[in-house]
Amino acid sequence: MRYLVIKSLGVTAALLTVVVTIGNWAEAAPAIVRPEMAIRGRAGQRQAEGDLAQNARELKVSEIVSLSSTGETIEVAAALPQDFPRGNNLVRLIGLDEKPGLAYVNHGKRSGDDENIFFMSVTYYRDRVATPAFVLQVQPGTFSITSTTADLPQRIVTLTQRGTGEARKRMIGVADSGKPGLTLEVKEDTKVLCSLETANLRVMRLNHAKDFYTHARPMLKALGAEVLVYPSPAESAQLVMSPAKLEAKDVERVKTILAKLDADSADERDAASKELVATGWRGLLYTANLEKKALTVEQALRVKAFRDELGGLTDEEIAKYRSSQDVLVNCLGVDDDALAAAALVQLETLLGRKIEWSAVTLVERRAAIEKLHETLRK
Repeated sequence: MRYLVIKSLGVTAALLTVVVTIGNWAEAAPAIVRPEMAIRGRAGQRQAEGDLAQNARELKVSEIVSLSSTGETIEVAAALPQDFPRGNNLVRLIGLDEKPGLAYVNHGKRSGDDENIFFMSVTYYRDRVATPAFVLQVQPGTFSITSTTADLPQRIVTLTQRGTGEARKRMIGVADSGKPGLTLEVKEDTKVLCSLETANLRVMRLNHAKDFYTHARPMLKALGAEVLVYPSPAESAQLVMSPAKLEAKDVERVKTILAKLDADSADERDAASKELVATGWRGLLYTANLEKKALTVEQALRVKAFRDELGGLTDEEIAKYRSSQDVLVNCLGVDDDALAAAALVQLETLLGRKIEWSAVTLVERRAAIEKLHETLRK
């Protein structure tokens, strides 16, 4: 497959997907467009779009694509209704602005491929604005989201994850030649306000907690993926809790599971490994200081696999981020009341003073974090 490179189009926007028919299947040819570029010539489409919009299907952003993560990588999955046609379709998109706006949704896959190997582009326009306000492009192994603010001066935020997986190679014939990782760029007109590049999501949200929260949260929230901005429960627990704070019932549960990791039956051992994963951050804390000599080889291997899966931090990382004001503030947004309460205690200990904080529910806590970031910066 050939790449189409567009060097200059002259208007603010992001990415473009060109659909090329090859044989009996359609393939998305990634048009590589810099975030400050856009497509001109939309005026001629206005009347046609107006006619189509009358009957356009209304969809929430969360009904088109879903973003999640169980580790270091952001996973992207198509969430379109089963009856949504393949190809380029005009819809009325709900959730990016106060009122619905027109968007083109282009979705497809190569015949015979797994459903998880797909391409998609979503291009959203605000009313009476000729350039895209939001563009999402997904290719196997990589995706990019660009969001433009409605207010002037326009702020353009682009989040890109690049990979070199086999899925991408199967779709376009070659592996991605770019460096794997996650990048975040923020521009205001032509001025670059923020440019970050990290190996993965975990490093991004821990090393650049404040910037990632500030700039990526609005677009991820619109996609129903605000949770990706905050440290995971496993990461938070290692920073704000200790094994000594675990309840007795949780300790006994993990001990029972550890014994079953060395069962005679492989099926029993596999089942015990799944049980251990289900303990989440509590199991992660308990296994943090287990002496290896107290475990059999089988137990040790399975415990290591469990800790790797949940994202166990190194001692150096724990020491570094436990003393990071921005990381601890973001820990208040974790979806676990016990961890959020512990994060507040840890933050107050770090600052050496009490913080005025009345947020209780998850929604209240997440809504108050931005203000707390700004208050503590003064």
